[in-house]
Amino acid sequence: MPTATDLARLRSEFARGATSEHIAAEWSRLCVDELRTALDAHTDAQVWVTGSVGRGEAIPGSDLDALAVTTTPENEFDAAALHVPGVVADPNGATPLRRRLRRTPGEWRDAAARWTADPREDRGVVMIGLLADARCVGDPAGIDLTEVLAAAVRRQPRCLHAVLSDALAHRPHVRPAFPLVPAPSVDLERDMLTPVRKIARWAALAGETGGHTTGERLAGARPGEYLETDELTDLCRCHHEILDLVTRRALDGTRGDGPVPLSSFRPAERATIRWVSRTVAGIQRVLDYRLSASSFTRPDRP
Repeated sequence: MPTATDLARLRSEFARGATSEHIAAEWSRLCVDELRTALDAHTDAQVWVTGSVGRGEAIPGSDLDALAVTTTPENEFDAAALHVPGVVADPNGATPLRRRLRRTPGEWRDAAARWTADPREDRGVVMIGLLADARCVGDPAGIDLTEVLAAAVRRQPRCLHAVLSDALAHRPHVRPAFPLVPAPSVDLERDMLTPVRKIARWAALAGETGGHTTGERLAGARPGEYLETDELTDLCRCHHEILDLVTRRALDGTRGDGPVPLSSFRPAERATIRWVSRTVAGIQRVLDYRLSASSFTRPDRP
């Protein structure tokens, strides 16, 4: 696991001005290094991390999400391979211990074709997201899951409508504080980071621009193709500002999943949270209109 020394080093770097993106990338790398050691001892399956670790956006307390490529359908997966002390396996079950996340190369190709052909069935949108965020722990010999997904999306580009609809389904909203009313709360991950990350993932898939981190995906998007320049700039800033808050809390040991009272943040932080809430919701409304007013088909390119 990332050691106490690693954590102290990252705290020191953050205090000296290192960006939250750097801290997340380092924590993700440390988690992958430990996982690689565990895998070498317990399985010969090809394992791909996904979610926050796969994107390189994990922080202390982040869950571990993973997929596996096996040689035969009958291959079991040793639970010990995912036992990385201090790193929590995803409580929702996004691990190769589940058969649907442990497939042969042919099964992954067939499944990706099904999910993109009908993304509202078999949790297709969720599975597309897992594949888009996946990164191989070792050498991706034999099959590249991200390319499998990209090829499936090229054959079924209209699946991206469902991916975008999912990104617009939850709108951040921080209600005002009123006397005699319980203080408002905010879930920084669910309400702020997740919508931006989903929009960035959709933009990368739609534009075939790639990138793993949210920042890479937004920076790689072509202005005017799916998002305007100011929208891309605002989304980058929103993600950075909230990731800063989440990282600071995680390094201080105060990170917790779920809603957090807005009163626990400093006044400047509360102002930032409210600004991000308004900005992300505004961009979601614009994208919702564009989705309803046009086909959002991929433009022809030379």
